[in-house]
Amino acid sequence: MTPPRGNVRPRPVPGRGEGRRGRLRCGGAVVLATLAAGGGEIANVPASAAEGMETAGEPASSTGVVIGIPEPPGRAGPVPRTVEECVEEALENNVALRSLRLRGKEIAGLGWEAVSTGLPSLDVVGNWTRSRDPSFLLDESFSGGGGEIDTLFPGFDFSFLPDPEDIEAQSFWRGNLSSDWELNPFRVINAIQGVGITRAQLDEDVRAEEQRVVEETIRTYHRTVLHQEVRSAVEAEIAARSEFLAITRRRLALGLATELDTLQAAVSVANLRPAARRADKNLRNAASSLNLLMGRDVMAPIALQTDRTIETDRIDPAAAIGQAESRPDLRSGELGIRLLEKRRGVERADRRPFLSANGSYGYVARSADDLMDRRSADDLMDREFDRWDASVSLIFPLFDGFYTKGRVQQVDVQIERAHRDLEDARRQARLEVATTLAEVEAARENYEAARLNLAAAGRALEQMTLRFDLGKAEYLSVLNAESERFAARSQWIEARFDVLVQTAALKRAMGFHPLLPLSEIREELEGSAP
Repeated sequence: MTPPRGNVRPRPVPGRGEGRRGRLRCGGAVVLATLAAGGGEIANVPASAAEGMETAGEPASSTGVVIGIPEPPGRAGPVPRTVEECVEEALENNVALRSLRLRGKEIAGLGWEAVSTGLPSLDVVGNWTRSRDPSFLLDESFSGGGGEIDTLFPGFDFSFLPDPEDIEAQSFWRGNLSSDWELNPFRVINAIQGVGITRAQLDEDVRAEEQRVVEETIRTYHRTVLHQEVRSAVEAEIAARSEFLAITRRRLALGLATELDTLQAAVSVANLRPAARRADKNLRNAASSLNLLMGRDVMAPIALQTDRTIETDRIDPAAAIGQAESRPDLRSGELGIRLLEKRRGVERADRRPFLSANGSYGYVARSADDLMDRRSADDLMDREFDRWDASVSLIFPLFDGFYTKGRVQQVDVQIERAHRDLEDARRQARLEVATTLAEVEAARENYEAARLNLAAAGRALEQMTLRFDLGKAEYLSVLNAESERFAARSQWIEARFDVLVQTAALKRAMGFHPLLPLSEIREELEGSAP
């Protein structure tokens, strides 16, 4: 299967990942919305939301909460979006992508400009002049005053010719159609080919930007879910500790607890309040950033549905690093070098032979009416008074003051610099793949350790709570176990977020669509290996 690249968007497949090798999956939905302007109330998660946290060693999804101004009665809230739907909307409406795609119209204009280098220009010219009759030379030759004309025709009387100062000025209207055509095949060919390369380069730039937007959308999507789960965890922890505070107060009334136990329980609840406020702030900011990436108003309500799919497929490092060579940004750099080479060809064309053709056809009349309407023209509009000329020249440039040489030398330096920049970009791409591979492996190990630690912390809290109920443990021990379980859950949430975003970053670093499953990427890399 050919992996989707750039603007090819994989659609979610029902049941994908269930029962397949290398996948972990736990269901659940998280519904959230950004705060509307002016703020709003935050619904508290009941203590029962913390129940059933551990299922097969992982916490279940927290109860969905609506953040912001409640919807009017009878009006449904936003429909939860999957990560694929968020990505699709971002690809359609992201401002940076839409601006980049507009360059396609600019390149279409460049195409017409390139074609024009091989086409003639055609102009309609009209002018008006007032002068003495240009058929008379205003000197003594034709003025009857002797001179050279007398020596040529001795004895002939030229006195009938008027003197120059006696010739009256006349108005002349001229209209003509002129054309110029400079045909330089080397310039035309390089210009047209350069436009094609520019169009291909734009396609690669758009694919690279699409992959960047997809990765950033996935990262922001999971960051929003992360902050929602952190907030749910904090509120669930506050609810649980508040419940223990109430129990401690009842035990104090019965003489089974001390004032110190009650004070410690109250302090533990108060210490979590700032964390809840930070989590709520982070959630609002993350959801607003996701709206911005999707081209929506930053305060628009949004609902997300989580899909906790952790991909465990491993990619061969050598194959992954080699795949980085096919990244769209690197292909764009290669096309940029080819474009500079075509530009060099255009500059060199000024030193190559070329053809130049010129032509003109028109009429001259003493009035504008005669010029515009031949049917009513006087004798000046007869056929013998039309005017035309044509010329074709073959030009061999010899010396232009080193202008072309200087232009070509500039482009040569730009090509050399582009080669070095491209090689550096390739090294950076290989380094990015290698680094991201290590980050993915570390994130997976941290996630597995956090998952096991969370399960162990949950069991330890259960046992410590049971001992507390039987009077065999102090509340401080329960409080410590509660804090350790909360820390373990927070670490698990962070670890899962790292795995998801680092996996998307690895796919993008290799030049694949960040939503393409790792299993398909691995199959393609193994299939393309020599």
